Amino acid sequence: MKRKAFTLIELAIALTVIGLMIGGSFQAVKAMREKTKVTEAKEQIKTVEDTLVRYALEFPNLPSIADFQNIVSPSIGNPKPLLYAPDAVLSLPSNDICAFSTTNLKVIDKDGVSIPNVAFVLAHGSMNNKLETTFNTSTTPHQVVVSQPSSAYDDIVQWVTLSELQQSVDCFDKPLRIVNNSLPDTYTNLPYSATLVIDGNYAVPSFNNCTFSPSPKYDAFTYDSATYTISWSLPPPIPQGIVAVDCTFTADSKTVSKKFAITVSPASCGGSLPAGATCAANCECLSGIC
Repeated sequence: MKRKAFTLIELAIALTVIGLMIGGSFQAVKAMREKTKVTEAKEQIKTVEDTLVRYALEFPNLPSIADFQNIVSPSIGNPKPLLYAPDAVLSLPSNDICAFSTTNLKVIDKDGVSIPNVAFVLAHGSMNNKLETTFNTSTTPHQVVVSQPSSAYDDIVQWVTLSELQQSVDCFDKPLRIVNNSLPDTYTNLPYSATLVIDGNYAVPSFNNCTFSPSPKYDAFTYDSATYTISWSLPPPIPQGIVAVDCTFTADSKTVSKKFAITVSPASCGGSLPAGATCAANCECLSGIC
């Protein structure tokens, strides 16, 4: 029996079907790859966000732009492109995130809505690996613009407001406390200075008082509210023995106090140079103070 061959029309239909199947497979693979890239970008953004929150818990400020890569590299390696836009004040080492109520950073979202008091912004180039989100520091406040007129814009952007960051680092649950467990000892013939470290949810802790025992208080006692430093100078001389110091602070209706014992030992030296003479070390002069 003679076998009937495919006609040209049948072959064309078969090739068309095969082509559609192959094209559909390519599209499916492409869509899967794009979805994977977006997922990876979102995961990296989340990992970096968590890293920044842990950093703020420890220090308690945000890292600077210069330090950012060294901070996040152990967690995510070196992803590019990635934008980090922190508030300039919150990323200063001397500042505490919990002490602020506003920032100098805002976000303009894709709908043109302005989000104020942003702590930091993260943006990833996503599928096209082209970072188009802008960080403008020439405006007041500084601003990050999420959406650009380019049709290829596909950045993954995440921002954290100041209140969200403060909640994450437990600013609202931190008790006011004096961190020091002790204050340094001293000698009868030396001036004294010691810094009290204050921690907790506060704006500006106010110093109430430091009481001394034995009393009366040392007349030369001073407290620097800007640096939380207690000190005394000479004269009058400080008698030897144990000086009990009880200091109290108040902030946001919270009060904290702590007692310390400072040992004042006899002068450890009595040099041969007259008091007030030029010397290289305190013990070279009779007053014990260069």
